Amino acid sequence: MSQSRYQQSLPAPFPPIFCLAPLDVWWRFLTSPTPSISWKYLPRVGVGLLLSTIATVITLPERLAVGALLRVWRPRRAAPVIILGYYRSGTTFLQFLLDRDPALLSPKWNEALAPQGYVLSWTFLRYLLLPFLGGNRPQDNVSFGSDFPAEDDFALCNWAMASSLPSRHVVPDLEDTYKRFDNLNDLTAAEHSRWSWHQKALVDKMLLLHPRRRALLKSPCHTARIRHLIALFGPETRFIHITRHPHAVFRSNVALFDALDPIYHLQDPLSREELERRILADYLSTEAQFEADRSAIPAGMLAEVRLPDLQADPLGEVQRLYRELDLPLSDAAVEKMRLYLDAEKDYRGNKHAGWTDAEKARLEPALASLTKQFESGPATLAKAPLSAPLILDPKTRIPRLLIGGLLAVLLSIAGAVAWGAAMAWFNRPCHPFWCWPIGVVVGLASRFLAVRGSPILGAIAGVAACASLVLAAMTAAWLSGGGSWTDWLSNPVGLPVWLFIPNIVFWWHVGGMSAWKTATRRW
Repeated sequence: MSQSRYQQSLPAPFPPIFCLAPLDVWWRFLTSPTPSISWKYLPRVGVGLLLSTIATVITLPERLAVGALLRVWRPRRAAPVIILGYYRSGTTFLQFLLDRDPALLSPKWNEALAPQGYVLSWTFLRYLLLPFLGGNRPQDNVSFGSDFPAEDDFALCNWAMASSLPSRHVVPDLEDTYKRFDNLNDLTAAEHSRWSWHQKALVDKMLLLHPRRRALLKSPCHTARIRHLIALFGPETRFIHITRHPHAVFRSNVALFDALDPIYHLQDPLSREELERRILADYLSTEAQFEADRSAIPAGMLAEVRLPDLQADPLGEVQRLYRELDLPLSDAAVEKMRLYLDAEKDYRGNKHAGWTDAEKARLEPALASLTKQFESGPATLAKAPLSAPLILDPKTRIPRLLIGGLLAVLLSIAGAVAWGAAMAWFNRPCHPFWCWPIGVVVGLASRFLAVRGSPILGAIAGVAACASLVLAAMTAAWLSGGGSWTDWLSNPVGLPVWLFIPNIVFWWHVGGMSAWKTATRRW
């Protein structure tokens, strides 16, 4: 192998992608087979196991109860809509757009990262993760958060280790073990049963409380699983295949690995040559499997779209896709899609360097068949004008923002007063933990009134959430009739100052960032 793409003498202790998987899944990862993990990556394993222990305890009651329920009863549900297309082909944009439809339901990241949970633990983890997950994905700056639409393959990884994700971004040396979970053709009977049970169980859990909705799934590996998905969900399963110029797909995939590998790897990285070889082989085999299996899809159950056409006329292309798949498209869905598109109108994708002459000579012939296949047909549509939703009329935008900011301040004051009164009544100091729920409520309520979040609204909500601690202490001091308000900031468990100050800062961060992220969300 040639020189690695990057070197990490002491990698930062970022947790692996399955850090919220239960401990029994970690045991499967560490023993079947045992990966070769260098000592310098052990801190990442330690952080992952610590978070896994916490998630295991939080989700265990619901995991046992709902798991037992699904083993004896499966609810009736409509067959899902499944988005197909290789990584970096536009699948996320299409999923985010279709997820605006109230009739469809995608798993969210808090559900995909801890799929063993259910309503209570998913809700708790949604807000627990909110301050710690970046607002944008590192590989492409796309909006990201615990309650954003997720790839269901992460759930299969974190619930059953039935995914190729471990060898893609964690332990590349075990490609032969995990790569088989892409097209599923070479799995043993037990492995296939493990995949199929958990894939169906995830959809059933999502729809237990939403029986009238249809699941919307998106994972690029589904592109090579058509026959298995039809066998699992039935012939009424709808598929949407999205494509993009293969050269752009390839370059974007290289950038994807360059962005994620330093964060998630538990092994030294692959060389550039080996990485490109794997991407090319996987891309070609995935789309070849799709072409080989597309005849298994019943008539009227497959629609196709090119990313440039979707970007040029998103609503027009969505309406066409719905017509071809015989899906109802409500006015409410169109309006929510407009809201999303208007909020994201300034987004610009990453720009990747062009190929050198040597790279062109090596890669263009290998991708020629896909280039001809995906770039044939009518020219890309001209950019269609997008009418803004009435709810975003500039005449109402500023008043709504002011009302949302005012509500953030009022709710923070109300929460702090109630908090301080309770502390005075029980004669207990003001533990900064309560900045967190106040921040969540303040952020959600302010954005609800403002309709769309903004940095200004987020700043107001974040400052209000952090200020609630001081106001609560002042309220407790006033109501108790004795002592300074600073006395009510004493830690109830008697931590020394050198630990108590970081404790306050931590909960200020959690509360303030929870308010900020919910109040800045644009759709």
